[in-house]
Amino acid sequence: MSRAADLPGTADLRLTVTFRCPQVAVDLAAEFTDDIKAAPGARHGEVVPGSEDERLTWLRPGDLVMARRNAPVVSLALKLASLGVPVEVLGHDLTKLLEGHVGRALAYPFALSEIEGRLSEYGMARLQEHYESGVRGKALRRQLREDADLLACIATVAGEVAWHAEQEGARGTAAGVMAVLGSLLGAKGRAVRLCTIHKAKGLEAERVAVLEAEEVMEAGRQDAQRGDRALAFVALTRTKDVLFLASAETSTPHPEGEGNHETD
Repeated sequence: MSRAADLPGTADLRLTVTFRCPQVAVDLAAEFTDDIKAAPGARHGEVVPGSEDERLTWLRPGDLVMARRNAPVVSLALKLASLGVPVEVLGHDLTKLLEGHVGRALAYPFALSEIEGRLSEYGMARLQEHYESGVRGKALRRQLREDADLLACIATVAGEVAWHAEQEGARGTAAGVMAVLGSLLGAKGRAVRLCTIHKAKGLEAERVAVLEAEEVMEAGRQDAQRGDRALAFVALTRTKDVLFLASAETSTPHPEGEGNHETD
């Protein structure tokens, strides 16, 4: 690479030049790395800020959606599916991860009003298990955050299952929860793809949405160990054109020109 750069008329291309990202995405990502630049002639691209609610009308098949945690991914997937938008949640290990928790927390049929109590009780049991296993300090806090994320996923899906069951005079079941999760995780054709940022490395799309974007970027700014810096960098560099930064605190008009950014 360096020898090629010495040839007359050859652009100075560093190893970290990106041929995927538009200039605006590179400008944002540069905050989280010491060495990145857009390829010569890269498109300018577009950054679209918006509220969490606007993502429902903005997203369409072919788009890629990311979040730091599983819960926002599963929640949005359910909302999109209810609107008739084809969705695919990436990462089949999520099903295996949730299956044991669902079976224990929702071991017998449940009503919508019982979900919070069941999951709270299970969460306390998990805390006791961690404590008895000798988990302490940062390791315990990290494990509790992971548990909270998984329980939030279960709560979202269980609520959907229980509501539909109650319309038919029945109760929700663990099997019903796993069936819904399986439908979201099943491989499909053209769909809105959703995943955690950890799963997004190597993925790309013309249009990309980052959920809870302010949280992702702020964590990257404050990260001394560079793990969250790397996540922020990955989140900002999956797009080939448009980057939607979804924030619960930001609300902007729906962009008039978004329909011009079609995917193949």
